[in-house]
Amino acid sequence: MSKIPETMSAILTTGHGGFEVLEFRNDVKVPMPMSRPSFD
Repeated sequence: MSKIPETMSAILTTGHGGFEVLEFRNDVKVPMPMSRPSFD
């Protein structure tokens, strides 16, 4: 099984607008799933 990387590439929005508010970054942390609460 391969290891999940710590960072990923992403395009982030820095505000409201058009293409001028898009920012490419390659240092975004990879989201990790949270455990689901138990409803027993």
